[in-house]
Amino acid sequence: MRVRSLDSQVVRVPLHGNLAMSIGSFASLDHVMVTLTTTEGLAGRGEATIVPEFLGESVEQVLADLEVLAGALWDVDVGDLAGVHAAMRRQRPGARSASAAVDQACHDALGQEREVPVWRLLGEPANGGTRCTWVMGLQSPAATEDEALSKRALGFRTFKLKAGIDTDEDVVRVRRLREALGPDALIRLDANGAYTPEQALSVLDRLVAYDLEMVEQPCAAGELDGMARLRRTLGVRVLADESVLSDEDAERVIDSAAADFVNIKVQKLGGLRPALAIAGRVAASGLGCIVGSCLEVGAGAAASAHLAAVCPAIAGDSDLAAGLQYSLATDWAPNWWDSGSRFGRPTGDGLGLAAARVNDPSPC
Repeated sequence: MRVRSLDSQVVRVPLHGNLAMSIGSFASLDHVMVTLTTTEGLAGRGEATIVPEFLGESVEQVLADLEVLAGALWDVDVGDLAGVHAAMRRQRPGARSASAAVDQACHDALGQEREVPVWRLLGEPANGGTRCTWVMGLQSPAATEDEALSKRALGFRTFKLKAGIDTDEDVVRVRRLREALGPDALIRLDANGAYTPEQALSVLDRLVAYDLEMVEQPCAAGELDGMARLRRTLGVRVLADESVLSDEDAERVIDSAAADFVNIKVQKLGGLRPALAIAGRVAASGLGCIVGSCLEVGAGAAASAHLAAVCPAIAGDSDLAAGLQYSLATDWAPNWWDSGSRFGRPTGDGLGLAAARVNDPSPC
């Protein structure tokens, strides 16, 4: 089964209100949807969510990368995933979002051909299902409390708060949330690298009393010494996200003792194949893994769910519920998704995407 074409479409999907983070505030996001057609007429699909503030790649850049990759992959064996990735690295090294979308599409097509879900192509299942966090943007303490209570009623037990703009308000929001949810809720803080090491020490020292489950990327990606100091000084459990964009980054985090966990995201790591390899290296080092989200809406969210089914050393609830924050479904939505906080292993051949259903997203 060989590649015959690679096509892309850009859609803009609105969120339920603004999702504010230290890196920016978003009312909608653009998604590059990729369709890879094979010699057998199968259509494998993939996705890249465009958040330049996170990965530094624009819509124009991802489309340009995909145009080059389309030529490089003509007549390549879809089942030779090592060869697919080698060809992409030769032609467009560093094109992580485009490569991730193509990787997803290859896995989707292979799963359809072999009539199995993608997670069966990846390995043995590591768990029977996936629990999800609910991610909350920067907002007032009262709004944070209200949103968390409404999502707990849907079954969520883990809540991730974006932080990093106002340290005093970060403390108030965590305190209010702990008081509202009680001792059993799991609370994470995600600064997206916004704190300096000194700010992180100060604010997290004030938050120790509220029993944070973990803090995600408290300092900038390269501030590994500062993250390691947080762990040594306060005993805070650190989740590295922006600090790990490659194999080499993972090795640096492991060697510097900068984190307890690594956020494994299909898009930021260039696809399912490299993401699973890095997860294996992280697990072998004794660190835990969280399967994260780049706020994908369809194929990318599905790919992350398949990864979560087999990812080693899962150490907490995933971020995959981020997809529920969109205000409309698309024809790319996984057909096994619902509004709850937990789902079993994805079903259906390939990624298990629904065939054309619900609203037509607005083209850019």
